[in-house]
Amino acid sequence: MSVRQHLSQQGLQRQDQRIVRVMSMLQLNGIELHRSIETELSENPALELADAVEIDGISGVGHGPSDREVIQLLDSLSRSSMGGYERGDEWSYDNADTAAYDPLRNVCTTVTLQQHLLTNLRSVADVEDIPLGEYLICSLDDRGYLTESLESIAQERSVPLETVDRVLKIVQSLDPSGVAARDLQECLLLQLDDLEIDIDAHNSTLVPLARMILNEHFQLLAHKCYPRLMRKLRIDREHLDEVMHFIRQNLNPFPAAKFRNQHPGLPGSENVATLIPDVVVKRTDTGYNVEVAMGSPRQFVVNRQWEKAYDALLKKRSGDIDSAQIAEFVDRARQFIASLDIRQKVLKRIVNNVLETQMGFVETGSVKYLRPLTRCTIAEKLNLHESTVSRSLAGKFVQLPSGEVVSFDIFFENARPIMAAIEEIIQAENGDKPLSDQRIVDILAAQGIVVARRTVNKYREKLKIGSSLLRRQ
Repeated sequence: MSVRQHLSQQGLQRQDQRIVRVMSMLQLNGIELHRSIETELSENPALELADAVEIDGISGVGHGPSDREVIQLLDSLSRSSMGGYERGDEWSYDNADTAAYDPLRNVCTTVTLQQHLLTNLRSVADVEDIPLGEYLICSLDDRGYLTESLESIAQERSVPLETVDRVLKIVQSLDPSGVAARDLQECLLLQLDDLEIDIDAHNSTLVPLARMILNEHFQLLAHKCYPRLMRKLRIDREHLDEVMHFIRQNLNPFPAAKFRNQHPGLPGSENVATLIPDVVVKRTDTGYNVEVAMGSPRQFVVNRQWEKAYDALLKKRSGDIDSAQIAEFVDRARQFIASLDIRQKVLKRIVNNVLETQMGFVETGSVKYLRPLTRCTIAEKLNLHESTVSRSLAGKFVQLPSGEVVSFDIFFENARPIMAAIEEIIQAENGDKPLSDQRIVDILAAQGIVVARRTVNKYREKLKIGSSLLRRQ
């Protein structure tokens, strides 16, 4: 074999390895990426966190791939059959630990969140407050959050705003702690208030720091700006890690999680960390901005001493560190940062294309505005393989401008908007002359939704809505 052929094969192997690394990085959700970052930081001395100045964008990393390189890599991903990346990787679910399987996780709960709260409400609230308390409880979403504004509730119920606020505090005092919060920050602070009552002496020293982080530096926490947090709080990394562990162990972003296992695909409270958003969509003056919530390549740099040793090695000068280690760790650090960069850019491209189609849902939060969409459609638009899109979004969550966190799966559940439209049509019908399934088909067609009569029948039954004969008043 000629030297040229050998070098060519080496180049192809490196490109294949790069694609595998990128695909592995793309598929990680927030908690998995966090673990991967912690592992890399602990194992690779050439990789380190950038200081706050570098994170703020005044100084760049310098080793991330260019936009042209990203496009070339995406082209490689789109042309690849992906078959070569199925062997022995982490994407297979066949290797799950069956010994850890708990069949009780699939058993539906017999008590809903609303039922649980209504029972508790009647034991603590005054008689005159119960109707409004019941209204608030029935307005909670499946995360346990109150998404309707207090002003609109006061107007709807024709009661003073102060009364709504007072009764809301009663509902927020119920178990589970953090329920009826209006956003994540309020949810965590409510839980911290309850936790402070029974906290042990050791952890009590962490409560003031946790409260300061949640009250004054919540955005730094949300965007994982740990170097800036340490500077603001005047603590070292070890102390910050202790506080972060305390928050993760004791505070639950989704207080209704233990009542949600009747919904397929939603994890129980023990896996609630997987619901932390991987992508955040923010409303701006000119539109919407998509931010990848974790793993910005700008948060990491190659250690300067290792860089100097690497430069010395290239110039064939001796260094203090073994040359093999220099090459291995510096190259590994650069590749890790580059993979984070590509992950961020690819996720942004995919999410931006999803949002272009589903902007009605993003703006309103109503599933009736969801439009039919498939992962294959997104893949074709971006010239990617469909499996690349699927793996990039699998198990990930997005925070909408309203603050609501939803699974990316919702954007591709084409039955949801149709079911919402059917339900809305039936709710508006004349009770004396209920609509037949065929008439509902006609109304949907006028709205631009073309479905068969049997589809309407199937979705109506899923909604537990009776036939026109049973609905006649």
